Amino acid sequence: MLRERRLAQGLTQQQLSERSNVDKGLIGDYENKRYIMKVTTAKVFADILHCSIEDLYEWHYD
Repeated sequence: MLRERRLAQGLTQQQLSERSNVDKGLIGDYENKRYIMKVTTAKVFADILHCSIEDLYEWHYD
């Protein structure tokens, strides 16, 4: 979800990294689901990407 929101804002991983102070490689890890973002990190991204925290996570309900 992060990748879609980032691209919708026209940002590269490098630009998001610079604005958020989060390593570009870690952003790639989040986008490729190698790591799950902490809520505090998601809040920073949500503010930059003008979305809610919930928009940055995939939610599956059974």
